[in-house]
Amino acid sequence: MLTRILSKVALALMVGLLAGCQGGVLDPKGQVGIEEKQLIIVATLLMLLVVIPVIFMTLYFAWKYREGRDEIYEPKWSHSTKIETIVWAIPVVIVIVLGVITWKSTHALDPYKPLESDKEHINVQVISMNWKWLFVYPDLGIATVNELRFPANVPVAFQISSEGTMNSFFIPQLGSQIYSMAGMVTKLHLIANEPGSFDGMSANYSGAGFSGMKFKAIATPTEADFDAWVEGVKAGTHNVINNGVLDQASYEKLAEHDIDAHHVEPTPVQYYNSIASSIFMDNVMKFMKDHGKVELLKGTAFDSEMIHDNSAHGEMNHGEMNHGESQHSSHDMHTEAEKIMSALLGKLSWDALPYDPIVIGTLCVVAVGALVLAFLLIKHKLLGVLWNDWLTSVDHKKLGIMYIVLAFVMLIRGFADAIMMRLQLALATNGDPGYLPPSHYDQIFTAHGVIMIIFMAMPFMIGLMNIVVPLQIGARDVAFPFLNNLSFWLAVSGAVLVNISLGLGEFAKTGWVAYPPLAGLEYSPGVGVDYYIWALQISGIGTTLTAVNFLATVFKMRTPGMKLMDMPIFTWTCTWANILIAASFPILTAVLAMLTLDRYLDFHFFTNDGGGNSMMYINLFWAWGHPEVYILVLPAFGIFSEIVSTFTGKRLFGYKSMVWATASISILGFIVWLHHFFTMGSSANVNAFFGIMTMIIAVPTGVKLFNWLFTMYRGRLRVTVPVLWTLGFMVTFTVGGMTGVLLAVPGADYVLHNSLFLIAHFHNTIIGGAVFGYLAGFAFWFPKAMGFHLNVKLGKAAFWCWLVGFFLAFMPLYVLGFLGMTRRLNHTDNPDWNIWLYIAVVGAFVILAGIICQFLQLYVSFRDRKQNMDTTGDPWNGHTLEWSTASPPQYYNFAELPVVSDIDAFTDMKEKGTAYVRKESYAPIHMPKNTKAGIIIGGLITAFGFAMIWHIWWLAIVGLAGAIVTFIARAYTSDVDYYVQPDEVARIENEHLDNVAKG
Repeated sequence: MLTRILSKVALALMVGLLAGCQGGVLDPKGQVGIEEKQLIIVATLLMLLVVIPVIFMTLYFAWKYREGRDEIYEPKWSHSTKIETIVWAIPVVIVIVLGVITWKSTHALDPYKPLESDKEHINVQVISMNWKWLFVYPDLGIATVNELRFPANVPVAFQISSEGTMNSFFIPQLGSQIYSMAGMVTKLHLIANEPGSFDGMSANYSGAGFSGMKFKAIATPTEADFDAWVEGVKAGTHNVINNGVLDQASYEKLAEHDIDAHHVEPTPVQYYNSIASSIFMDNVMKFMKDHGKVELLKGTAFDSEMIHDNSAHGEMNHGEMNHGESQHSSHDMHTEAEKIMSALLGKLSWDALPYDPIVIGTLCVVAVGALVLAFLLIKHKLLGVLWNDWLTSVDHKKLGIMYIVLAFVMLIRGFADAIMMRLQLALATNGDPGYLPPSHYDQIFTAHGVIMIIFMAMPFMIGLMNIVVPLQIGARDVAFPFLNNLSFWLAVSGAVLVNISLGLGEFAKTGWVAYPPLAGLEYSPGVGVDYYIWALQISGIGTTLTAVNFLATVFKMRTPGMKLMDMPIFTWTCTWANILIAASFPILTAVLAMLTLDRYLDFHFFTNDGGGNSMMYINLFWAWGHPEVYILVLPAFGIFSEIVSTFTGKRLFGYKSMVWATASISILGFIVWLHHFFTMGSSANVNAFFGIMTMIIAVPTGVKLFNWLFTMYRGRLRVTVPVLWTLGFMVTFTVGGMTGVLLAVPGADYVLHNSLFLIAHFHNTIIGGAVFGYLAGFAFWFPKAMGFHLNVKLGKAAFWCWLVGFFLAFMPLYVLGFLGMTRRLNHTDNPDWNIWLYIAVVGAFVILAGIICQFLQLYVSFRDRKQNMDTTGDPWNGHTLEWSTASPPQYYNFAELPVVSDIDAFTDMKEKGTAYVRKESYAPIHMPKNTKAGIIIGGLITAFGFAMIWHIWWLAIVGLAGAIVTFIARAYTSDVDYYVQPDEVARIENEHLDNVAKG
């Protein structure tokens, strides 16, 4: 019954969506677009065959097998070879079917493949210019700006390139898009099945004037109408400019760009009735001219010659006013003062201070908050405690808590950016510019992506891993405690640099991926990209060190008896995430280093000058970027596994399947990066291969979902806050997985890439997957880490606000993607989009209510902590070793390393009666000492990064040298450990066991 209802609702929603997408990719007017629409429908229906049953089973099992029902089942059935085989087989069959469809459709819809027609195609050469489109008709001897014309039912063959930044040529109603890149030529074939005027655009963000980079594609009713238009252009009866001649001089004039342009309206349509015969090839196939950077630097802080010229000009005027040589010495003093200030402060000047009232207000709030916090710490005499017990701690549990505090701080900043973006797009409709200047808006969406992925999600994940993994494997700490402390402070260092950019200078305006040439010095001469580089570089090194540390811990410090296939599933997922970090983060380090060399020393890794190629950056970035998605999601999968198993009172169904599914996801995650740029012009074979590889990842992911469902089956599910987050994840992530498979089909991705459909999918997986997982883990392990429970009512309120807000905020973005709205627009002028933008901003505020509930929950829980203490250490009747310790755990974790013989080690101990046994005596425990070296190195590295951003070379040398010297000094320090004496161990253990006995 419920299945039929869900099916009808899904079908009704789909029909409504298709009917409502007038003017978008689901309202195609061309042969290619029609075929792509059919492909989207077929792929969606196939995925619904999995999505609907999974959602139905999730809701049905949660209801039927909840605690308190009339039926009582014995908690059993943790393994079934037959069921596990079926669980693997079902998604395999669907992927095979989709794979066949993908292979055939990718070749059929190959943008490079000419369209079959009995009519001769029209050749059009396209050059994207900042911020306009030039269309050259080489066979007809004419050219147009921002207007493309061709006859209906006649195929058009495009050759596409760029004069500057990377763009994406896209006419949603006609079908596929393709990138335009300087120094390269891509191809596209389209046809309009009926006459009309269609909106064209760049689907890829390319800088400040991006929102105004639009054109009209007009399909004339007949070929005769098109011929008449051509003759009119040649005769000069249309808006012919510059005497109608497109020669090299007029081309260069047209190609001039202003890096600070913020065009709201597109460049007016222009026509050329005479063109140089090889204008396209002359300007595209050769390397870009090297003089561009020199011209851009004039009049900026980079141009010392210009400063000198201005000074000389000032000298002349001053001399005329002051009569003679006295002015000369004044000028010399002025010049010397400038040199001294430049040597001391580099590029830093008063101009770096913010003048935006929004930024100033934010900084004032932050300053007041910092003063209040400092006052409270001093008033309650907590500064010493903060320094001695926390900031210098090497205890993995305290470092984990500090990582999560960092994540929550950056959540505030990152979500504030999200609210500002949603508000801007809700207000900037119908051509209204909104309340954010374009430059500010561009910084906001870049900072939002960087913060939420690198400085919110990553610290949250690493924080939970720090708290839990050493406890789960029965270790007393990580393999390298000092390195753990240093990794944390490097993460803080990167976060500090991102936040400094709010008050000094600017952040990058490139989007979080920072593609060249937009991220190069020519198009981003300010310090924004440098903030981006050094923040990611420093924090990335810290993350790499964390991965090495935890891999050494897991492989070398497991408690006696714990084999690899006996490790808890959360430890397994974290281990695979760390393998991915160790393998992929060096790629990020390398690509950022090359971008740094391009910007600082004029190397040409990613520019056409000197033989570089921006595509190399994109390949390297996504070779890191796609594994990064799984780095974030895999630990969340482990959290859900622990929660489902614990709160159903059962062992996890299909443990070995889960381990191998995790391994499969990790390995496959490294060979799918190219699906991020199917529209870059790769061959059909390449695109099809990467599309099918991406779909295959859906198989082990589907296995996990079914294993969680069968863990719930015949259990006694306690619907707690962690369980609510888990159930919410299983519904939202299923939808996100379906849309991900849809994007993995190249033929569908040709029209969905760079649209808001992609943004909705990404947030569907990261919020509905990773963030929901971290919040579930936060609620699950909070009593263990802090010693008291969280307020349940506020926890449930937070969950429901997050869940409802998520669907309100991001489901409209799927619709907007189908309607043809691309991402990173700072204003819109399509009234059909408005209602969806308004719904999305409401959803963002509902999520904000959830975040407020989360922080209110922390306050109320801390206030009432004495009434909600966890005295047993095992508040949920857990399965794994962390629950065998006190809450919070003893600082040495285990008085004696436990000997385990089962996957669910603590459950096994409780069943055998070996848990909570008092010992007659204990041995001394070897422990690491706290150290201030980590925070000192972090501070010095922050100074180094800041100095490199602003070219303060003396400070860069001091910061880097100081960090190296501090690290070496710490390496040669012998006073780094101590022993906990047996009587101290006995006192702590007896106190814990007494509390357990009291219940």
